[in-house]
Amino acid sequence: MIFMSHNHKDKEFVEYISNKIANIYGIDNVFYDSWSIQPGDGIVDKMNLGLQDTKFFFFFVTANSLASKMVSLEWQNALIRSTNGSVKFIPIKCDESPMPALLTQNVYLDLYSAGVDVIIGQMKDIIDGVSTFKPKDAEFSNLSFDVKFDDKKLKIRITADYFSEVMADFAFALNEKYTESDIKWHIVGETSCIAGFMPNSKLEDGKRCCALRLALQHGIKPKIPMDVELSLESGEKPDLLLVMTKDSASRYKAIPYKKKEDFSGFEFKF
Repeated sequence: MIFMSHNHKDKEFVEYISNKIANIYGIDNVFYDSWSIQPGDGIVDKMNLGLQDTKFFFFFVTANSLASKMVSLEWQNALIRSTNGSVKFIPIKCDESPMPALLTQNVYLDLYSAGVDVIIGQMKDIIDGVSTFKPKDAEFSNLSFDVKFDDKKLKIRITADYFSEVMADFAFALNEKYTESDIKWHIVGETSCIAGFMPNSKLEDGKRCCALRLALQHGIKPKIPMDVELSLESGEKPDLLLVMTKDSASRYKAIPYKKKEDFSGFEFKF
């Protein structure tokens, strides 16, 4: 039996998920109060019967369910049974409510961050005994950049998001119409760097561009970004196509654009 522990105030999304799981494993194998408890049934008796046969207990953690005494009895009973291995207890985080102290050691599913389709797939993997880990399609990048156009300057912040980068060698792909004399550049807080201008360059997709190379004589760290300002003689916003990092002796590869909450004001502070 697959038990769906929730508060009635959360039925709108819990019922959607319960229906999806019931379509896969059969309605008789899913304990969900709307169809498992009929008029005239003793609620507590039915709950106890459902818990006795339960192999997978999914607890939808919300502010509503945490405030419910009935739901608390359900999940605490199931948690005790999980200690002897008779029940697999899986919390599902559904809002910003903190996990109860008793559940902090449990690995939980994160509906709030991952979305409903991902969670249904993970629930199926758990029931089927398959690992819920799915490798990401996107290539990992420790580097990313953020931009803002202000005071006729395109401000570019390049960050090492997780760990230090020993090399900070970047190429800024710009509209191919620019010449070296059109572009002014400045690295905030740096007194020296390696710089070069590469007209008539070619990107991997075949698009033509000009590229400005700027390399520091040291690396960057998660709390020490590289801040670059680009401007045009005309005062217009520079047409930036890509920011790339040196990947080999003869190749630069693009790094992703990533807006970060802690950069919301995008004020440079030193």
